[in-house]
Amino acid sequence: MSSSATTILTLVSEDRVNVLVDKDAISGRSSLISDLLADLDEAAAEYPIPISKVKGDILKKVVEWCEHHKDDASEPQNLAGKKVSTWDQEFFNNEDDVTFDIILAANFLEIKGLLHLGVKLVANQIRGLNAQQIREKFGLEDDLTPEEKDRIRRENAWADDL
Repeated sequence: MSSSATTILTLVSEDRVNVLVDKDAISGRSSLISDLLADLDEAAAEYPIPISKVKGDILKKVVEWCEHHKDDASEPQNLAGKKVSTWDQEFFNNEDDVTFDIILAANFLEIKGLLHLGVKLVANQIRGLNAQQIREKFGLEDDLTPEEKDRIRRENAWADDL
């Protein structure tokens, strides 16, 4: 689609924050938005698009990522072994709850590149940590009884050999 004028969409977050975004930036990254726009006529782009499961501050971050990556080639399907850019590392330099909210938003909006990137960075954070260390890092409660832990250890004893 080669248009000289940029079309701006208005996305409305669950907390009713309006976020403006370049149509090409968001539809080029979000399968959900791309499919929605494909099903509607051109005039529909003039109306706000409700994004019911994403808060305004997180939606702004997602839009920032999409606009930064607007001109990138298609997203790699596998990020294993690929170096994460300094910009993307800084983008995810947040509190853990913000990072997880970005990952959830990327999943909801079907932005595979952002989803895969977020998951990769979280996986890198927990690599080499045991279950207790992961719980401490993310403030998670240990809700298993000693009996449940023993049963899980017995059922998964094979994993110790990996």
